[in-house]
Amino acid sequence: MRPLLLLTLLAVLASGLIGCDELTKSSLKLSEVNDWAYWLQEIDLTELGVSAFDLVVIDYSSNGGASGEWTGAEIEVLRNRGGEQPKFAIAYLSIGEAEEYRYYWQDGWTPGSPDWLGEENPNWPGNYLVKYWKDDWQTIIYDYLDRILAQGFDGVYLDKVDSCWDHENDYPDAPRWMVDFVREISEYGSGKRNGFITIVQNAAPLAADFPEHPGNVEGIGQEAPYFFATDIPRSENPTDEYQGRIDLEEDLDRFRAAGGIVLTVDYCDEQANIDYAYQRSSGRGYIPYCTVVDLNELRINGGHQPD
Repeated sequence: MRPLLLLTLLAVLASGLIGCDELTKSSLKLSEVNDWAYWLQEIDLTELGVSAFDLVVIDYSSNGGASGEWTGAEIEVLRNRGGEQPKFAIAYLSIGEAEEYRYYWQDGWTPGSPDWLGEENPNWPGNYLVKYWKDDWQTIIYDYLDRILAQGFDGVYLDKVDSCWDHENDYPDAPRWMVDFVREISEYGSGKRNGFITIVQNAAPLAADFPEHPGNVEGIGQEAPYFFATDIPRSENPTDEYQGRIDLEEDLDRFRAAGGIVLTVDYCDEQANIDYAYQRSSGRGYIPYCTVVDLNELRINGGHQPD
């Protein structure tokens, strides 16, 4: 365990401010979340823990693999900060691509072997498309989820849900299979721990095609609803990967209507763009954040500090 975090946890316990039972839950309600942070690489857990963000999405590991997995004590310190600033700690989990730096990766794997492993993502070396409906891949995901549950995370942030469209030409039912897989993950997590949170990233148009989808999860995170990396307005490339959808807000509103939260993350540095993203997002009832595309720092945006 990292010494500073251990000392912090021991001090919290010794103070009597909160008991062991209380360390396992946050006093914050999901409906009360009004700011969030997204940080996946080069994470400083202490810096993040003392921040005032209500919800944080991080990798389950400091280095992406088993050797860097956060301990339960570290996650409790992150979540509670001595009881002063409780926050939700949500673990990133890619379910539509395999990542060769994860604990489950085996030497000798190549596209087609195992049979669920597809081609490498040309934009993200080391990431591979998967046939996520295959039992062997789902077994890996549930094992991964068990690790996250054991660490004490409040929930998961499911990435590469939009990979369903990469399969659609060959497998027309691929979007339906993804919606089903997400629901099953959500049910698995909540079955293991009451109140477990499942948030999907991107693929908002699935909510129009499968109206039950927003009700199966606690919310959605949407990348670049207003600005692509970096400082490129979506209006300059409105359709991107979303099957011709120009207005994502209509789809995001379906999650709000189902009682979920909508997290937005835009990749911009210019203050005017940051201000626009925050104002537009919060004006729709979403929860905004602006940061760098590498997600390797904690961005505190001037004029939009967490409270």
